Amino acid sequence: MKAAVVETPGKFVVRDVPDPVCPDDGVLLRVGAATICSSDLKRSMRTDLAQPRPYILGEEAAGTVAAVGKHVTQWKVGQRVAYAARIYCGKCQPCRAGYTNLCKDAKGLGWHVPGGFAEFTSVPGGTAVTEGLVLLPDNLPFEFAALAEPFACALNSIEVAGVGPGDDVVIIGLGFQGAAQAQLARLRGACKVIGVARSGKRNEIVRRAAPGLDEVLVSSEMFVPDVVRKRTDGEGASVVFVSASSGDALPLALGLVRWKGRICIHASIPAGEETLKLDANWVHYQEVTVTGSSSFKHRQYREVIAMMARGEINAGKFLTHKLPLSEIARGVELMKNREALKVAVVP
Repeated sequence: MKAAVVETPGKFVVRDVPDPVCPDDGVLLRVGAATICSSDLKRSMRTDLAQPRPYILGEEAAGTVAAVGKHVTQWKVGQRVAYAARIYCGKCQPCRAGYTNLCKDAKGLGWHVPGGFAEFTSVPGGTAVTEGLVLLPDNLPFEFAALAEPFACALNSIEVAGVGPGDDVVIIGLGFQGAAQAQLARLRGACKVIGVARSGKRNEIVRRAAPGLDEVLVSSEMFVPDVVRKRTDGEGASVVFVSASSGDALPLALGLVRWKGRICIHASIPAGEETLKLDANWVHYQEVTVTGSSSFKHRQYREVIAMMARGEINAGKFLTHKLPLSEIARGVELMKNREALKVAVVP
C-alpha cells in the first residue's frame, strides 16, 4: 500500500510499504481521509516513537471497515467509521474513575501504532475496537469526520472550564483548537467570545471557520487587558483559555481573568517557558481557578460526531485544504507556515 512515512526528522515521503495485518480481535480500516495535526508535526521531528520504523503518523482519521478479525462481532465490512486516536487501558485508576483521557497506559494512533497517513491502518483489539470506532451517518464526509478528534479535545476543555450561559470567554491562541473552542463556547451559551492572536496572519481564515467569535484582538497591536476589560464592563473574562503554545500566554491569561474566574491551560508549553508564577493571595481572595485540559473522552468524541451530523458544528469551515496523500508534504508546509487551519489528505 501507499503510505506517507517519516524516514528522517520532519520529512514526509510517500512510498510503498507492506499492507497491515487485520488482528484477530481488531479490524482493518481503509482510510477515507486523515487530517494533519500539530502533534503530527511535532512527532515527525522525534526519533523515539513507540511504533516501528518507518513511522506512519496521522492521529485524525476516518474510513471504511475493510476486514474484521475472527473474534470481532461488533463491526462489519463496509461500515463507515471514525477512528478515535486514543487507546486507553480501562484498568488504571483514572480509567476506572471515568477519566480515560488521563489513562496512565494510553496508546495513540500515529504515536504508538501506525496512523492514518496511509491507504490502510490496523485497529487493535481492546478499547480501540470497542470504543474507539464510531459509526458514521451517511451525510458526514470522511474528511469532516476525521476532525472529530480535535473537536473532542476542544469540547473536553469547554467542559473542564465549565463554560455556560452568561460567561465572557477569552481564547488566547487561534489555531484550530482556539477556533473550535470559540464555536463550542457559543453553543454552550457564552455571552461574549473574544479571541487573542499574536498576529493577524490567519484572522480571516479563523473568522470564517468560527463566526461565533465576537472579536479578534491582535496582541502585537494593542494592550489586550485594557481592551478585554472594556468589553466586559471593567470586570475581565470569567473564562480564559490558554490555547497557544507560548509561555507568553500564561501571564497574559492572569491579566485577563476576573474574580471567580477560571483559567484553563489547553496547550502544551515549550520546555523552559512552562512556569506560571502566581500571587497566592490574589488566587485566594478572588477565588480564581487554574486548571488544565488534555485530550478527550470517547463520550465526547461520539458527541462531536452527533453535533456534526445535526449541523451544530460546520466542520467544512474548519477544513481549509484537501489534498491527495501524494501531496502531504505540501499540506505540512501549509500548516507550518500558518496558511491553513486544517488540511485533509486523501489516500
